[in-house]
Amino acid sequence: MGAAYASEAAVTASLEDMHAAHGEGACWLDAANKKLYVRLRDGRAPDARLVVGRGTDDSVGNPADWNIYYGAIFGNSATLWASRLDAWGGGGFYLYPDWGSNRRATIVLDRCDALYSANAGFFVFDAANLVLHRCRAAYCVNDGVAYNQPGFGTYNPDAAFTGAIAGTTLTVSALAASAAGVLDLGMVIAGTGVAAGTRITGKGTGTGGAGTYFVTPGQTVSSTELTGTGGLGGHRFHELDCAFLWCGNNSRADTSRNASSAHINCVGIRVNSRALQTQNRAFHDIQNAKSWNLGCIGQACRQPGPQSAAFASGYDPHSGETAEMWLDGCLSLGNAADLQAYRGGMLFLTNMGALADFKTATNGASSINPY
Repeated sequence: MGAAYASEAAVTASLEDMHAAHGEGACWLDAANKKLYVRLRDGRAPDARLVVGRGTDDSVGNPADWNIYYGAIFGNSATLWASRLDAWGGGGFYLYPDWGSNRRATIVLDRCDALYSANAGFFVFDAANLVLHRCRAAYCVNDGVAYNQPGFGTYNPDAAFTGAIAGTTLTVSALAASAAGVLDLGMVIAGTGVAAGTRITGKGTGTGGAGTYFVTPGQTVSSTELTGTGGLGGHRFHELDCAFLWCGNNSRADTSRNASSAHINCVGIRVNSRALQTQNRAFHDIQNAKSWNLGCIGQACRQPGPQSAAFASGYDPHSGETAEMWLDGCLSLGNAADLQAYRGGMLFLTNMGALADFKTATNGASSINPY
């Protein structure tokens, strides 16, 4: 907006003009007097919980670089609901209530937009459950939305450890030297004297290794060798009726800028998501992510070469990928490649016609098959 106004009435009039022209909210900062003028989209007065983020550049590591930063929520669980909350410019949404700091969050965003972000539109890190309903990301430097859970329970293999149970408290003294996995919420605990179906329901002082955890049912078990299998292993995402436009504007890294990507320890569904003119792949599952995709459309990805496709499972520079992407009634329109599976990633499709009708690419132990 303008650099200066003659009066507050002129500021208010200009904000109303902006709202009338674009149908959105508007704001103007009087830096000299340290005063922020806000016109919310629905016309109501801003309340005392108004948060202003300065969002600056393509940096994941600095929370101050993000417009909406949801972190530092302490306790065993936390919940965020937001409707019609938009981030224009700056750094988009950074949703980071991590398990390792004793946080386990459910986040529901309804009709929230991330536009012109200098990073991803929505960057989701270590959340337990996420719902994006009719959200939009457009003209972002990086992904429209990136789901990621690299912290607690990495790759979620089974755990082996020494532990004892007193009531509903499991005390772990050490992980087994040969153990590949760590303890995770939802894991089934087994061993001599342990009741069938015993599960980890919460965290005390442990963050995957030695420490205390809460289990059910309550019981008494002397210190012994125990195992843990299954577990939540990351977050669950639910992407419903979302839209992505021109995601990926990063000339510094021209290989994996996607509309919607799922990474380590993420499991989720996409229903009726639409991606238009993505820099690389429209929908991309990487590492051990798994997703079911119903009625999604990837159209006109901009890269002409192998780093472009409507749907992809696995990522070529990596090794040992175990991602799985399941497609049902999805469409690829005007792309250099329709379906890709790399480095062990697997892609399955149904209600989409003959596999021979698609432009496909695979390597290593990857496969693309009907189901």
